[in-house]
Amino acid sequence: MIPVNKKSPNVGLRKVAPKQKQAGYSAHPQALQTRKSTLSGQTAIPQKQSATNELMAVRQAFNSMEGQHRKRLHEELANVYATALRLCADTDEWFAFCRAAEWADFSGRPKDADQSDALRFAVRFAVGFPLGKDERLVATRRVSKLAGALQVLLEDKVPAAKVVDELEKRGGIEELNRERARRNRAPEAPIVWTVQCPDEVSAKLLSTLKVGERQKVSLIVKNIDGLLVEAKLLKLIRKVQKPTV
Repeated sequence: MIPVNKKSPNVGLRKVAPKQKQAGYSAHPQALQTRKSTLSGQTAIPQKQSATNELMAVRQAFNSMEGQHRKRLHEELANVYATALRLCADTDEWFAFCRAAEWADFSGRPKDADQSDALRFAVRFAVGFPLGKDERLVATRRVSKLAGALQVLLEDKVPAAKVVDELEKRGGIEELNRERARRNRAPEAPIVWTVQCPDEVSAKLLSTLKVGERQKVSLIVKNIDGLLVEAKLLKLIRKVQKPTV
């Protein structure tokens, strides 16, 4: 999740994508024209270019990639990341993005209250909305993978200008998704038992113990109620030495 604020976000680097259209996806001539005329080398995303048009241009770049274009893909992902930060920082921009015509037939379109989740929706928009059932499934899986990788960088507060370098340094999209899975793996909750020893003999034996001391004991369990155990200590067997490292 992206914290919503009014500060201007860092922005990523970009390259001009060639004009090429792939079946099943829509392109946006205005987005491509603006990008071509305003971007040269390394520069920030121009504010007059709307986030919606910027993501349209990223989609066109995605569609034009053939074969292995790892570095170029990382550059376009940096653009998506930077645009997502813009969407979260600018409420008016976010509202306009939510009302983009292409969301009309998509059941998972963003709502005004989803601004903190701008990264996921930005990736969804950049990947596009294929028409065929199989193509839609492939696109959804791709969104999950790309958004998952960028989410790790977002959690680590990576500036948009460093996204390309971080993607390369951390092993790319696949490795970042493995890292995301490791982070999302919930640790097993410890099971804590409470032992009560209400008799006098047990009380005397317990009084000889020290905090942090390891001790093997012999006891009889009298009753169990959930995680509450009533027991009688018979004897302390021996102290247990702490393992040496």
